[in-house]
Amino acid sequence: MLRALAIVALALTGMAAQEKPPAPEKIQLRVLYAGKPESPREKEFVALLGGHFAEVGTIHLGSACSAKAKDWDVVVLDWISIYPRDEQGKTIPNKGISMPPVKLDAAFSRATVMIGAAAGTVGGSLKLKTDWL
Repeated sequence: MLRALAIVALALTGMAAQEKPPAPEKIQLRVLYAGKPESPREKEFVALLGGHFAEVGTIHLGSACSAKAKDWDVVVLDWISIYPRDEQGKTIPNKGISMPPVKLDAAFSRATVMIGAAAGTVGGSLKLKTDWL
């Protein structure tokens, strides 16, 4: 009997130790993701950002501008692969690249994270040193 109680006590202790800790509070920032709407990449980024920040919004990368960013703390500029790919995911040589133009003016003043080709394109147009790193 004593042995059975000891086993149950150990099992309950183990179960209590496996409980999830409380989720940390979200960071009180509003993040705008500018990418390709409805793409798997956008959905994954929004899910990731939504788990950590108070509010996450989305717009098409080509429509990113000062007016649309004014109510957001941080803007993430991103795009899917710029190179055309076949059914197996391999790039198709000599097919060119495909990404909407992004035109940010001098009035754009939000903290910005630029990813991949969006960084190269926007960084180059703004003459930033971080364009095609």
